[in-house]
Amino acid sequence: NSSHGTISDIDGKKQVCKVFGKGSKERYVYITDTAMYYINQYLESRGDSKDILFVTNDKNARRIKRQTAESIIRELGKKSNIHAHPHKFRRTFATKAINRGMSIQNVSKLMGHVKLDTTLIYLESNNQLVEQSFRKHIA
Repeated sequence: NSSHGTISDIDGKKQVCKVFGKGSKERYVYITDTAMYYINQYLESRGDSKDILFVTNDKNARRIKRQTAESIIRELGKKSNIHAHPHKFRRTFATKAINRGMSIQNVSKLMGHVKLDTTLIYLESNNQLVEQSFRKHIA
């Protein structure tokens, strides 16, 4: 959809971006100060005035395709000697959020999941976290 992934989807003051998930379900993602800084740097460096958020590097500045974004992520991963792909970012986000104390309900909402079970699938097993949680809440 041409209206998805536009600069106008970002509210720079609130640091939030409207995104569309599977089935074009609308949800919002929050942007950290660091990420907002780099988004602004990227936008200022572009030589076009299109409302498209991520564009090709050629003079036409067309919207990049999902496959292109995935390919860029994989290439950056290779250069960093890590296996990088978008799904891994989602898994890492979910795990870190839970590890830092965010409720599973809030993580689920941020990820756009309808069921908590879906979010649980994303979480990496972390026995140390389970023990710490037990010691804090039970023991």
